[in-house]
Amino acid sequence: MSRILSVARREYLEHVRTRSFLVGIFLLPVILTVSIVLPNLLDRAAGVSPVTVLDAGSGLGPTVAAVYGESETYPLEVLDVPPAEVDAYVEDHKTQLSEGDLGAILVLDPDVVDSSRARWYAANVAREEPRESVMRAVNTAVRQTRFAREGIRPEIMEEIVRTVRTRDFDVSQGGAEVGSRVAKVKGFLPMIFVYLMFIGIFGQSQTMLTSTVEEKSNRVIEVLLSSVSPFQLMAGKMIGLGGVSFTLFSVWMVGGFVLIKRNGWEPYVDPTTLLYFLAFFVPGFLLFAAVMAALGSLCNDLKEAQNLMTPVMMILVLPLMIMFWVGQNPDHLIARILSFVPTFTPFLMINRLASAQPPGTVEVVASLLVLVAGILFTVWLAARVFRIGVLLYGKQPSFREVGRWLRESGN
Repeated sequence: MSRILSVARREYLEHVRTRSFLVGIFLLPVILTVSIVLPNLLDRAAGVSPVTVLDAGSGLGPTVAAVYGESETYPLEVLDVPPAEVDAYVEDHKTQLSEGDLGAILVLDPDVVDSSRARWYAANVAREEPRESVMRAVNTAVRQTRFAREGIRPEIMEEIVRTVRTRDFDVSQGGAEVGSRVAKVKGFLPMIFVYLMFIGIFGQSQTMLTSTVEEKSNRVIEVLLSSVSPFQLMAGKMIGLGGVSFTLFSVWMVGGFVLIKRNGWEPYVDPTTLLYFLAFFVPGFLLFAAVMAALGSLCNDLKEAQNLMTPVMMILVLPLMIMFWVGQNPDHLIARILSFVPTFTPFLMINRLASAQPPGTVEVVASLLVLVAGILFTVWLAARVFRIGVLLYGKQPSFREVGRWLRESGN
């Protein structure tokens, strides 16, 4: 055990003393901040281009202008243009559209109320805004015109079509009422935790792969094996890199906890979820780190290692493919069963724990025990591959040879 801890200490200090580790501590908060701030900065950098509405005999121009009102984002200009002059107007302003001086031209033809069709001219027809803002005003104006034509007062129709809105009461919180904003946050929050789990496990376990391959290709591993056994080396590397990952994510989780408490975000994020994240992240890392160590021992260079990464990536991506469904149905039988598959457990359990209907303590503890059992079994298999593959050079072993190693009794 002392030799395993010595290897773990070496592996831990070798990574935490690097500049990349210090950068990694601040990298995720910076990425999250940039992802929030950057879209607004890009919108400002793109500038604001006005939109021109050509009322070509529809009579909707004044109503559209009144409904749209004064917009600070997309200035709107409404012009009355005879139908015969619309094409010429658009042709004369194509240069302005192409250069961005004019955002778009909307043509309201005489039959727009009955045909429900309008023409939108823009250099970038795929851009949703300002089309949606302008068309909301146009659709309101069209409805008002239709109501007036049928002799229906708009306020009566609005009363008839007025939707029923729910008040949300969370029975898991003693029947307390929660706001719509809290409900929306709880809808997408599980996906954030799953992505963080994916980034952490994949990014950190990949370090095990590259570290093993580099030490093998540089023959450093032969020096290490003169003092420790292959199993002790693999276990020490797993524990050391696990400590690095735990340190990194502990800093992030403490920062998240402080942020939640300081801003009063407890209704949106339960601080205990951060503790659960660490509780599932560490064994999840150890599980995949064992697999990565075995794969690294089979490879002579990083190119070979990347080819073997595909099956592991498929396993890691599967929980991402169903994370939205699990977040919406955390108590479904399928979600509960998949939560006890060791390769899915870290992702799906944090997905469910961050949802609006988290699992009970018994289920959480049981899933952790299953995950630990999966780790022990995976380490047992990985050690059989590692002890032989780490000393093989030249041709990469075939799957048949690896299968024979797994059947052999370990030392």
